Amino acid sequence: MVRKPKKTVNADGWSNLLTRLGTTYDKRMAHTFASAAMTYEQCEELWRGSDLGARIVERPVDEMLRVGWDVRIPSDKERQEAIEAQLEDLQVGERLREALYYARAYGGGAVLVGADDGSANLSKPLGTVREILYLTALTPRELRAGKYYEDPREDHYGQPETYQLLGDGKSTIDVHESRVLVFDGNVTSRRMLKLNQGWGDSIFVRVAAVLRDFDTVWDSAAILMNDFAQAIYKIKGLAEIIGSDAEGELVTRMQLIDKMRSTARAILIDAEESFERQQTPVAGLPEILEKFMFRLAAASEMPVSMLFGQAPAGLNATGDADIRFYYDHLSNRQNRTLRPPLERLTKMLLQMDGGEPEQWSIQFRPLWQLTEPEQANMHIAQANADQVYLSNRVLSPREVRESRFGDRYRVETTLIPGEEPEDAPPEPAGPPPANDTPPNGESPDGTPPLDTVVGAGGRQDALGDKVVCVDFDGVLHEFKTPFSTSEVISDGPTPGALEFVGAAIEAGYTVVIQSARANSPEGKTAIEVWLREHGASEWMQNRSVRVTNEKPGAQVYIDDRGLRFSGTFPTVAEIEALHPWNRPPQ
Repeated sequence: MVRKPKKTVNADGWSNLLTRLGTTYDKRMAHTFASAAMTYEQCEELWRGSDLGARIVERPVDEMLRVGWDVRIPSDKERQEAIEAQLEDLQVGERLREALYYARAYGGGAVLVGADDGSANLSKPLGTVREILYLTALTPRELRAGKYYEDPREDHYGQPETYQLLGDGKSTIDVHESRVLVFDGNVTSRRMLKLNQGWGDSIFVRVAAVLRDFDTVWDSAAILMNDFAQAIYKIKGLAEIIGSDAEGELVTRMQLIDKMRSTARAILIDAEESFERQQTPVAGLPEILEKFMFRLAAASEMPVSMLFGQAPAGLNATGDADIRFYYDHLSNRQNRTLRPPLERLTKMLLQMDGGEPEQWSIQFRPLWQLTEPEQANMHIAQANADQVYLSNRVLSPREVRESRFGDRYRVETTLIPGEEPEDAPPEPAGPPPANDTPPNGESPDGTPPLDTVVGAGGRQDALGDKVVCVDFDGVLHEFKTPFSTSEVISDGPTPGALEFVGAAIEAGYTVVIQSARANSPEGKTAIEVWLREHGASEWMQNRSVRVTNEKPGAQVYIDDRGLRFSGTFPTVAEIEALHPWNRPPQ
């Protein structure tokens, strides 16, 4: 007797021989994945005829180009404006828009740069550009790959080296890749790249099936609405009437009743007859449609509100957070797909105009647009930060002025080559000990003590006779969050603190804020920034409020850890029982 070999099953995944899950008996195991093969014509029809297909192609591109970009040449404002004018004359924005549309819809797009480099042979690499005559956007049908870079040691290995530009449909022109700004669709393997004649995949390869399901469900809902409420007549002996010669009379009667029925008229029927409307159940239909909306939005990599043009509602509503996340996604796409061709084109224009400057850049404007109140708050915060930069001689007034108020307001700061902050002090050999006062009477950060100023006649009293010295942490600063570093101030003002400071200044006092944080320049700057953020800019500007790590002469000292000395020293028990007002006793 010959034994048959035992049959074994090899599977990468979970299987259960008892329940047959994960085996050949499991229907799920027959499922296989195959991507949708989209022809050029199918992609063209989807873009052309489907409103959602057009939005999927166009909306991300429109958003990326909506606010534009700036060419920044800090050392030469006039040249910067001239380059931007040339880009506008060439209609760069519109040509990029067309090419990016083609890239999403067809899997690739390109802009042919009509650069005059003195050569009539377009198959040769681009030489020194003398003039850019035109820019032309091309589809994959008009431009296809010719030769490829075949040396794996080259940067462009596997990418097209030359393209074939289709002329009248019969002849082709070879064009070197350096003369073309290329915009690829979805990234594919090198094998698929060659099958697609040098281009990537259309966005519809990933989206078409989901778009089909969504439109089918939406159409089904529309059909359901047509049959939403049916009129039903109940007639005794209907079958007998149909079988008799009175069928014509029945039809005539039904037509008369149908004409009579409305919201304003009654219906006359026999006592043994009945008339009613029967509605088609649609419970759960809105939720089903919403799920398909979310599914299509996920496939399109777009927020629901951006794809469907409406703000979402309900428990699953998405809002500003989704839009901000989407704009971050588009900002990354700008840097990957827009920046390289823009820089290539700008570099050509700069070389035509005397060569590249030492420092230049392309900067995309923020996609998220602030409301007017948000802009006002941002300007105030930036002005406070600029004041700190200027007072600490980090920036010069010219750098702040040109960065903020050039052709438009910007928060990005551009350093001007060779520009030095005004009155910049020499670099110190090293900081003095934090709690020691240098022999010349200056503070540890190199500034004069707060009770004196330096003028033409030497040091003069600056505080006057009416001085209030206030501790910062636990008095002005509520100080609920545990201390981390001198530069981190986590909480807001103690209730009534700023009102007290204002009243003291109104009465003619100078308010000196004393804090150990001011032992370092960074800590002192952090206090000054905190004060400006909470409305003390004017007081600091006219020097009614000062910040120091020293103890000045004052009429009164306010501290959350102090004891008033009345001639009798406290006991050790009284000292140990002392605790700040906002902290529990130990």
